[in-house]
Amino acid sequence: MARSGKKYRHNDCAFAEPSLKRAGRHCPVESLPREPTMPPAHIDAVVRLKEDVPTLELRRGDQGVVVSVWLSPGDFLCEVEFSDSGHGRPVRTLLRAGQLEVVE
Repeated sequence: MARSGKKYRHNDCAFAEPSLKRAGRHCPVESLPREPTMPPAHIDAVVRLKEDVPTLELRRGDQGVVVSVWLSPGDFLCEVEFSDSGHGRPVRTLLRAGQLEVVE
């Protein structure tokens, strides 16, 4: 499909094609999730689980240390290491920031 060089504006979106406007669909850029501005936990922060993670035998209230923080569309992910999880070895997993609360 050849482009005419024009920028089409639909709800202030320079990327939408006229076919999107005719079809009543939203601009693809507008539907992208907003990125959070600040991670809820920093590296080396002590965090507590807000919910069980049965696949790893982690329970609500277990405490761990944030090893790394990752940006996911619309959310932050925290890699957390739990050392006293009852496994006899540390358990490291990636969790959504909403599953954790920072221990003061």
